Amino acid sequence: MPQSALASYLRPGPTGFISANYAALAAASHYYAFDAAANSIPNSHAGVTETYPFSISATPGGNSGTLEEKNYGFYLQTTGSEPINGHNLRYNIGLRFVETHQYDTSPVTIVDPRNASLTDGGLYPNKYTFVTQKKTYGSYLPSANLVYEVSDDFQVRGALSRTMTRADPNSMISGVNFSDLTAQSLTLGNPDLKPFYSNNIDVGFEFYTGGAGYFGVTAFRKGLAGFTVSKGTTQPFSYLAQFGITYASLNSNQVTALTGRGCTSDASCPASILVTQPINAPGLVTVNGMEFDYVQPFDFFLDQFGLHGFGFNGNLTIIDQKSSGSAPAVAVGVAPLSYNVTGYYDNDGISVRLSYVFNDTSYASQYNTQSLCLPSISSAPTCPGGAYLFSKAYGQADLSTSFRLANLFGDIPTDPEVTFDVQNLFRAKLRSYDQFTNATHSYYNQGQVISFGLRGSW
Repeated sequence: MPQSALASYLRPGPTGFISANYAALAAASHYYAFDAAANSIPNSHAGVTETYPFSISATPGGNSGTLEEKNYGFYLQTTGSEPINGHNLRYNIGLRFVETHQYDTSPVTIVDPRNASLTDGGLYPNKYTFVTQKKTYGSYLPSANLVYEVSDDFQVRGALSRTMTRADPNSMISGVNFSDLTAQSLTLGNPDLKPFYSNNIDVGFEFYTGGAGYFGVTAFRKGLAGFTVSKGTTQPFSYLAQFGITYASLNSNQVTALTGRGCTSDASCPASILVTQPINAPGLVTVNGMEFDYVQPFDFFLDQFGLHGFGFNGNLTIIDQKSSGSAPAVAVGVAPLSYNVTGYYDNDGISVRLSYVFNDTSYASQYNTQSLCLPSISSAPTCPGGAYLFSKAYGQADLSTSFRLANLFGDIPTDPEVTFDVQNLFRAKLRSYDQFTNATHSYYNQGQVISFGLRGSW
């Protein structure tokens, strides 16, 4: 499909915007033949290999593959209660064993050698073969939970456990994706990814204030070993040759972008590429935290004034995370401070709830985002202190109400309720930035959603 023919595949869309004649594009590009070949992945594990070749993807769709997983496990548990000084100590202690068998099938690209002397628009399609890799691992996961009933309305809790989280299957596909039109970033899959483990300690107490009310405090620590992180390094363009990525394999947009950065050929290209690959962090990520919960109906106080049904519930979480080892690792999306609080009125067919959720500024990526190094603010093959992507602190208020129509009109079939809800009451906006608060990465004005409803039951 030469560049000159692309205009013939465009047509007006239903709202007047330009759209594509997808049926004609599929026929001209033989799309369905390629799609059928890609879906003909063998479902037999005969000839399973332990080698990890990389496939090359130069299309925006990225890599594709399949993961078949079989899990086997058993557990032993004992549960009981022991009186201590007139109060019960309840416990359960267990040991779980799990074994995982994974079969990861990925496409491997075979570049047509005739393309070495051809240009974009006249290239022959690449061919594909599929390679299945097998991984097996097992783990023992102990746990213990204790609750000491100090009194009828006060309990102390403690827990010890070891947990396992399997690697993301999409990150395990052995592929190379260089679909970035600006030719600045490349992503590698990692079939060697292993699960990561966490040793967990929780200690806390709960005090029951009557009815549905209670106040609870929990302190916790999680030690994460082998945590999955995205490691980014800057490499020269020549680094890509081992994956079969050369000037001849690039599209015209990528060639133009590299030319603007001083490149003229494979041998003469000073441009650097950000190479990102998921790895198991060699160090330890330690997460310490405190959590406070409070649920309190106000009926015990307001009933005397004829105001029944008011109350609130809230949660506050404070987290501090630290990492050790040669590769920095952070748990992205984990805010150091978060809380939610809801005030409500719920009585006689009328319900009103106003809630507010807040998450403080948090990491949104591992280090070296956008190929930016610190403190020199430059791109280099090595990056001792890479920049991070951050999600700005965000708070959102929501209103939810309902009214039972029988309060006005007496008994009505289906006992209907009218609802009125407002999401994002104060029109909060989402924003992320690269290392510096004035370097905006994304800005999203999601607006406000107002909805009315009528519901009943039969």
